[in-house]
Amino acid sequence: MMNLTPDAKFKITFGGAAVVVVAAIGFGWKAQGTLSQINESLKTTISRLDSVEAKLNDRINSFEALISDRWTKTAAAEWCLRAANANRSLRWPDPRDPGRFLNDGTP
Repeated sequence: MMNLTPDAKFKITFGGAAVVVVAAIGFGWKAQGTLSQINESLKTTISRLDSVEAKLNDRINSFEALISDRWTKTAAAEWCLRAANANRSLRWPDPRDPGRFLNDGTP
């Protein structure tokens, strides 16, 4: 049994020191290899995400163009009201409430 006191000396053989140094170098080498693999994996993932982001942006832009090309409910209501005034003999459904008609179809 070894007594541990403030005056105790730590002794290690040259072979033991060499094993510790070689193990530390091996550990560092392995850690560096693992970190390099993680870095390459992150680069690949970022590249894929950039591709997905570009595709999503293109799709969103096409949806925005499609939506801006749509006829709004307000425009439909205005058109329907004008058509009902011009053609009183036809029944015109109200675009704001399709269950109602703007006129009764009598001239």
